[in-house]
Amino acid sequence: MSEEEIESEIILYLNRVLENRSAHLDAETKLLETGLLDSVGILDLIEFIEKNFGTALDDTDMVPEHFEKVRAVAARVWRKISVT
Repeated sequence: MSEEEIESEIILYLNRVLENRSAHLDAETKLLETGLLDSVGILDLIEFIEKNFGTALDDTDMVPEHFEKVRAVAARVWRKISVT
């Protein structure tokens, strides 16, 4: 799976759970700064990632920079699944 495919899957998930709060969500949307994701939203996203991409995020992955944008999340996931 490519990084772009991971981005697309994450965008589809976020559009579904955020419903009308994300008028134009793309890979560069600032998730934390805009308030689209809060701490509970991050936990839900982590659960989605672990279930759908078959990889676990560890403590070193739990920094705000890794959840700043969809592209950052997808890059982290891609790196995790590329080494396994």
